[in-house]
Amino acid sequence: MKKKQPTGRTVLLFSGGLDSVCIAGLMQPDVLLRVPTNSDYDMREAVKAGELAQRYFPNSYYNVAPLIDLHPFERPDHIVPLRNLYMVTHAAQYGETIWLGAVEGDRTLDKSKPFIHMATEMLNFLMQNQHWCERHRYLVLLPVKHMTKRELVSWYVESRLDTRALTESWSCYKSTTLACGDCKPCIRRWVALTLNGVDPGVYDSNPQTSRTLINMRAAAAEGAGNYRGREDADLLEVA
Repeated sequence: MKKKQPTGRTVLLFSGGLDSVCIAGLMQPDVLLRVPTNSDYDMREAVKAGELAQRYFPNSYYNVAPLIDLHPFERPDHIVPLRNLYMVTHAAQYGETIWLGAVEGDRTLDKSKPFIHMATEMLNFLMQNQHWCERHRYLVLLPVKHMTKRELVSWYVESRLDTRALTESWSCYKSTTLACGDCKPCIRRWVALTLNGVDPGVYDSNPQTSRTLINMRAAAAEGAGNYRGREDADLLEVA
């Protein structure tokens, strides 16, 4: 049997959320890969990701990986331990350069530079030349980790890309027709779009009057930049 060969492709883990939509438009990966996880919001994310890929990113091949059922491990705050480790190993089947959509304000360790370094080392160890495969040279990257969500949106807007893709992006923990407007992903998305003058779309409740926004602003004020880094200033600036 022929040995498994490298593909030479770049893969973006694509959820249809604001960060991955921006990266898809700005960096045009070979593959947009959605990995279903059976999370509480997975069904709505599946619809939005497929629609966005087809409508706005036809030059990238959209693919859906086999389901990995992480729902039993999903915490009440919707954090799934090791989530991006599962994602990266799935993405490794589709290409050797793997992009994760994470920005400065993301705090979980599976969106950190030490994580992507160790993930790269692990994949390169497992996929070195052996009896069943040729050597694969992997590189796991966080291409916009140095930017805040606001800065990422600003780059997208300044590049004169279609901002309707941003308006139609989905960053919500609820699997409903409208984004809730009250969970942390909704608030962070709303802040980044609002400060860039981009239509955030319709929410089930107004993010501007959300109790979550009030709490996040209080944490940003108290933390003096230690809550979500430079994103704290954006939380405090938004009207």
